[in-house]
Amino acid sequence: MKPILLGACLPLLLAAPAHAAFNSAYTDLDLDQCPVLDSDDFGTQWSCPGYKGYPMLVSEGDLRFSIRYGFNIDKEPRGQTPGPFNELGPKLEWRLSNASGRWLPIATIVRYHVADPESGENKGQCWW
Repeated sequence: MKPILLGACLPLLLAAPAHAAFNSAYTDLDLDQCPVLDSDDFGTQWSCPGYKGYPMLVSEGDLRFSIRYGFNIDKEPRGQTPGPFNELGPKLEWRLSNASGRWLPIATIVRYHVADPESGENKGQCWW
């Protein structure tokens, strides 16, 4: 049975592009270390460095956090956030692609601590 299985998988292995590579990197997210850009009664915005200084705009409003990334942040729509009140976790996982010959961020995995909608108490974690 093994020769048949290997024969069936070999074309799939050969079809995978050799240059497509993905990796992960982790950065800390400590808002105490990020400059405040704007703050009022409705929320706060911080400018934080991401993977190798990649810019991030962290926003908090109505007890919900969101993050936007990149060099044209002002042109991007508002960041996404889970519906319940939430806080950001202390680390970000950056998904990196090496398709261009150097590692570039293509996505992040953000850990949120969400509150129970009924009680407001910490309900646990979710990834966004």
